Amino acid sequence: MRLRTQIEQTADAVLIDLFAELSKFPATNMLKPQVPPPRNETADVYVPFELVTDAGRLSFISTTTAFGTPIDVTLSELALECFFPADDATAQALQR
Repeated sequence: MRLRTQIEQTADAVLIDLFAELSKFPATNMLKPQVPPPRNETADVYVPFELVTDAGRLSFISTTTAFGTPIDVTLSELALECFFPADDATAQALQR
């Protein structure tokens, strides 16, 4: 079990005990091992947000902009997240 190995490598006794306790719950024994998706060439630059739709797999990148200054109450804590096509296939699907 890969997760067990990673947790044991931390040498954090509390984390190891917690993992052992959680592993005893029946629901965790029914979970199938997760295989990480294959790494693509962009993995070092950004993490794509991918959706599987009727139009196929759509891949996006996002940017987040936070507005406001401590004295500008109207913009305080306002954040805007924009999604952009990460590949040509997604851009063409969105144009259709």
